[in-house]
Amino acid sequence: MNAPRLAVLVGTHRSAQSLVPGLQQSRFALTHHCLEPAQLHAAIDAGVVDVALVSTGPRGLDAAALAALARRRIPVVVLDAQPHHERWANFAGVVLAADASIDLALGGLEAALRGERLRHPIDRPQVASQETPLAVGEAAVELREASPGTGGSLITVLGGYGAPGRSMLALNLATLLGRVAATALVDTDLGAPVLASRLGANTNKNLVTVAHTAPTSPDEWTSALSRDLQPICPDNGCQTLFLAGLPRTDSELRDGFVDGLLEALRSRFDYVVCDTGVGWLHGDRIARVAVQMANTALVVTAPETAGVPRARQVVDALRRYVGEVQTGIVVNQHRARKDFSPWEYEFAFGEPLSAVLPFDPEACWRAVERRRPVVLVDRRSPLTKSLVQLAQRLHGGQIELPRAVSAERRSPWQRPAWLGGRIA
Repeated sequence: MNAPRLAVLVGTHRSAQSLVPGLQQSRFALTHHCLEPAQLHAAIDAGVVDVALVSTGPRGLDAAALAALARRRIPVVVLDAQPHHERWANFAGVVLAADASIDLALGGLEAALRGERLRHPIDRPQVASQETPLAVGEAAVELREASPGTGGSLITVLGGYGAPGRSMLALNLATLLGRVAATALVDTDLGAPVLASRLGANTNKNLVTVAHTAPTSPDEWTSALSRDLQPICPDNGCQTLFLAGLPRTDSELRDGFVDGLLEALRSRFDYVVCDTGVGWLHGDRIARVAVQMANTALVVTAPETAGVPRARQVVDALRRYVGEVQTGIVVNQHRARKDFSPWEYEFAFGEPLSAVLPFDPEACWRAVERRRPVVLVDRRSPLTKSLVQLAQRLHGGQIELPRAVSAERRSPWQRPAWLGGRIA
């Protein structure tokens, strides 16, 4: 019997290093090691692929590419950071964890060839609740009744042009606040919404789907939000719910919708965190709603020299368009030995800083790979500690991270001597 022809498209170099050597020594014939979806589709079109091993994530396949691959009816094994997420409930193939071992990957390939449905073994009791039957294509969440007399705090994360780290700050703050209070995270960046792909969330639940129902009464808002909000981290004891942004940049929202949405969320949540883009800076009235309604505006700035004038532009625009609003300035990706000291930034802005977030690219990249907030991936990172301190100041109380989270760091005796470690 001829060996099954295998095509591989994995998103990270680490996964390729751990899987490819074992695949080459197995009974499968690794004929195509693809670097992009187009190469995988070309191999399938040529009829030289019997089974495929693919991964999701920033360098893997997105939801649309996976759907196109499923229509080709090729046996597929998917490596995903959340193999037990509800988005895989109706997936007929094999879904394994992103860090699956070579033995598990080979078992998944054999199951895919047999047409079996296989999932990564569950070793955490809280994941078992996902086996509860759900409505077709939907997973409603429970919301508390609206409280018109009192409203939650609206925290809007702003920043100048470029990528100072708005989405990272909004995502991690919402995650931390969700540990102690009911919190909603909304992607109100109408120009470049990224949080849905950052979390691997269901993009069919978004601002447009809520707006399409045109809710007006409290019951209608409860029904619409229950259907389209989704847990940000369902397996980490976090109360934060997430609403994705526009599915396409040319999508439009009617006047007054964002106002009603934020009011509906504030009446049901203790905290509402908005990730806001830069559209409001040049007159986009709808994008300005989340800024004008904010109780607290956090302005994120990059540490380089160009970041300061961009952040000052945001602060000036706040005073011009919004007026008096509680403002905090956050310096992101700060390198203590290369960038200005905190007091120099305070002198430039003329006010104290709310936080200085240290530069930790390793922790951020692991969070991107696992589609998780940094604070849930590496609790020992200095970035996590600074984010927790900022969230505690906003909340006015202690915030504890889940004990189950552990960081993947080398022990001191595993480091080379020239890095200051010990060699056994």
